[in-house]
Amino acid sequence: MVFPQLAVDGPSETTLFSFWDERARSFDEQLVPRGHARPLPIGLTPLSSPGVIHFLRGERRIANNVHPPDPRDTWVYSLERLAVFAPKSWEVLGEGPRIPGLQALIGFDATGRLIGRSDDEIVLMHAGRLTEVARHRCSVKITVAAQAAPSAVAFRTGSRQGDELQLVEWTDASSNG
Repeated sequence: MVFPQLAVDGPSETTLFSFWDERARSFDEQLVPRGHARPLPIGLTPLSSPGVIHFLRGERRIANNVHPPDPRDTWVYSLERLAVFAPKSWEVLGEGPRIPGLQALIGFDATGRLIGRSDDEIVLMHAGRLTEVARHRCSVKITVAAQAAPSAVAFRTGSRQGDELQLVEWTDASSNG
């Protein structure tokens, strides 16, 4: 399994999920593998919440930055659609409409909305409807972003130390409905 992105603990086992690698594997308390790897839908940046895993649908393509293009060198790219997977039934429960530019999920805000990002925007999404609620244009390319508080995201605009760190905050008073 290529780098697991998420670990979910059960009563007597831990399951490692790699939507990027399209596989999951369970291990007992002594980290002994249980059974074989199970298939997963291809995707990015999974986030766990009670009973489900939200993730971005993805597709594997020849990596954009490889010249000349080499079919052996692939990467997973976002299809800009939020989906929800149920580990108990091992199925995708739903997929939302395209959310333009959506590249990664970051976390859940204080009201339970999903937080995501595009190349230059922070995006809030309804976790049940799998739809966009709001977005904030950052006016610069985001190189890295992380949830800084229940209703705030910090992001950098470059990869070098000392590049500007910015903060986007929002109110929790708006309805999650």
